[in-house]
Amino acid sequence: MKLRPMPGFVITKPIKLKETKTKSGIIIQQGDAKRGRLEETQHGTVVEVSYESEQDKDKYGISVGDTIVYGEYAGFESDIERQRYRFIDLRDIRAVITK
Repeated sequence: MKLRPMPGFVITKPIKLKETKTKSGIIIQQGDAKRGRLEETQHGTVVEVSYESEQDKDKYGISVGDTIVYGEYAGFESDIERQRYRFIDLRDIRAVITK
């Protein structure tokens, strides 16, 4: 199946939190120590992107395979064929991570 976002949206696969295993076998997810809670990472790998115009393409410059950072409450998640995706408005993307 091929997902095609509506213009102005990006589809990402959220990056999973790192896990560490203690000597006794307890698995601990990486979390936010300041707030004392575990949370999902706000990073994702772009699966598909759809621009509203050529100007948006030049403005955002995001392409398939890029790793992006988005706001905590950006977009929404959906499970499609046992895979989790996040649909995000282009304006909610905060940064593109480059190596």
